[in-house]
Amino acid sequence: MWDSRIDEAIKLSSIAHDGQFRKGSKIPYISHPVAVGLLLQKVGATNEQIVAGILHDTIEDTYLRHEDIEEKFGTKIAFLVSACSEENPKAAWQERKEKTLISLKNSSEEVKLIVCADKFHNLMCIKKDLPEAGEEKFWQIFGKGREHQAWYYQELAKIFLKDSNPVAINPLFIKFAEEVKDFFGENNLLENKKNIDNIK
Repeated sequence: MWDSRIDEAIKLSSIAHDGQFRKGSKIPYISHPVAVGLLLQKVGATNEQIVAGILHDTIEDTYLRHEDIEEKFGTKIAFLVSACSEENPKAAWQERKEKTLISLKNSSEEVKLIVCADKFHNLMCIKKDLPEAGEEKFWQIFGKGREHQAWYYQELAKIFLKDSNPVAINPLFIKFAEEVKDFFGENNLLENKKNIDNIK
């Protein structure tokens, strides 16, 4: 049954992200959180996860705060959105990603699935847009090159597979790992943190 909170989340996210665009494009940003919500619905997520997926970037990238989400959608959804948000979006890339990975390892599978849907859609967009833009120009948009991105996505894939319930693992975790391997290769491109720190 359709949940009216999903409609409300789309409306609020559209307003909050108004004027924002996907990196390096003229595509309205709202296309991403809506795609995340649809993906979550497809893989059997709860309505709370779907709503949180649609709102997942609002605290991090807009004027909305945890309290705003909580007032409109309740404590559970506000918690899920906050759990998917970077603590300090203005910090250095490496610092932000390391903190994200640490936090994700200790997160519930509810949170992991939302983050996985977010990263899965991002990766699908990367795979689609990179050939047209070209390697060098494309990665400049993201601030870090293929090697750094490979490390991050491979670490995410490991967390989704190794730290999830092996008996009832969501197929999206497996699909994400397959897509990461297909695009970035085996998880030996960067073996540890020291390697990535040495990349210029």
